[in-house]
Amino acid sequence: QSGTISSGTYHVTDDITVSADNTLIIEAGASFQFTEDKGISVNGTLQILGSEADHVTFDVMPDFRGTTWSGLSLYGGNNIIQYLGYENADDGIYGEYIHGTLIDNVVMDGEGIEIKYSDNVIISNNTIQNANWGIYAKDCDPVEIRNNTIDQFGQYGIYFNNSENAIVDGNSITNISEAGTIYAIYGNPDNNALAT
Repeated sequence: QSGTISSGTYHVTDDITVSADNTLIIEAGASFQFTEDKGISVNGTLQILGSEADHVTFDVMPDFRGTTWSGLSLYGGNNIIQYLGYENADDGIYGEYIHGTLIDNVVMDGEGIEIKYSDNVIISNNTIQNANWGIYAKDCDPVEIRNNTIDQFGQYGIYFNNSENAIVDGNSITNISEAGTIYAIYGNPDNNALAT
């Protein structure tokens, strides 16, 4: 799949795959409604260009309420994900080797953002609630995790490991778990990082 998808409602009954060297652009106002266990896998580039006034939304199709769609997986660089509503997914936003990616102003409930082996990634202004972990970054150099709101997480609010030169700044983190070890921000102390 490649090209541009404009504003409107789209029923997704099969997985969407963006192959390497292709770009899929999703414009403001597009609403993707997935059937059970269907999702998006991107080996090329994804640009979700929602706006403050007109978000893009990913959710399960109304006829499939009570089930989940599979989620969004990224395996290529230079993605832009802005102003996305992300609901009723089995998995959160997952990425490997997504160098140069921006994930900004995403609203998620029940799942978080997980990235690995990715450089020059910015994760900012997102709202993540009711997830076991909010933001997870492993082997990312550098990564910026700024001004996110993580509410009602289970074990880790923000977890960054082997992520040299990480910047974790201006995040709001709250938790309701009453048992076990809880970390608002957990980072590998052997690497250079700024966490405030």
